[in-house]
Amino acid sequence: MLGFFILKSLQGKVQANWAMPAYITAFIASADFFLKKDMMKKGTRILLIISLIMAFLATSISHYPEFLNLPVKMDPTSRLKGWKELGIKTKQVYNSMVFSGSKKVFIFSDKYQVSGELAFYVPDKPVTYCVNLGSRMNQYDIWGGFDKLQGSDAIFIRTDNENFPEELKNAFDSYEAEKFIVQRKDGEILRKYFIFKCYGFKGLALQIIKSY
Repeated sequence: MLGFFILKSLQGKVQANWAMPAYITAFIASADFFLKKDMMKKGTRILLIISLIMAFLATSISHYPEFLNLPVKMDPTSRLKGWKELGIKTKQVYNSMVFSGSKKVFIFSDKYQVSGELAFYVPDKPVTYCVNLGSRMNQYDIWGGFDKLQGSDAIFIRTDNENFPEELKNAFDSYEAEKFIVQRKDGEILRKYFIFKCYGFKGLALQIIKSY
C-alpha cells in the first residue's frame, strides 16, 4: 500500500494519512524484524536509542511547542490552535441571533475541516454543514441536509477569505460580516476568522462535484 501511494504521488497530490494502514502494519513488521535479529548487536542498539530519543523530542515539542517560540508561520502546531476560541465565539453569535428573533440557526463553512472543528468545539456539539464551492468531494457532500433548512438563518465561517461567496449571495435574503481574530500570548496573530450572519435561507442550487 505504501509503495502504491508513493508511485501515485508522482502522478498527483497524495495526502499523508491515506497510507495510514501501511504505517500501522509497518510498526508490527519492524518489531518482528528486530526480535528476529540479535538485539544485543551494537548497530541495532544504536538505532533503537536514536529512535527513542527522536520520539521523546517529537512528543515533548508537540506538547510544549511554546518552548521553541517559533513564529506562527513556522510553528506546525499553529493549525491546531484557535478552534476552541472560535467555537466559543460562534456560540455567542448563535445566541445573539436567537435573542434577536431567529427561530432556527444552522452553522456551516466552505471547508469540511472548519465544519468538523466547529462540530467539536462549539458548545452543545451542533450539527454542522459544508457547502462545496468547487473543492473535491467530501463526507459532507454525502450527508447533505441543506434541502431541509430553507427558511432558517445561518452562521457562515471562512478562514482565508473575508469576502462572502458569490455562489451564496442568492441563497440568503441578507448577511452581515464580522472579523474574529485569535492571538497568541505574545500578541502575534494566530488566525483570522470571517463570520457571516446570514438571514432567510432560500436554498442552494445543485453543486456539481468536479473532483474526488
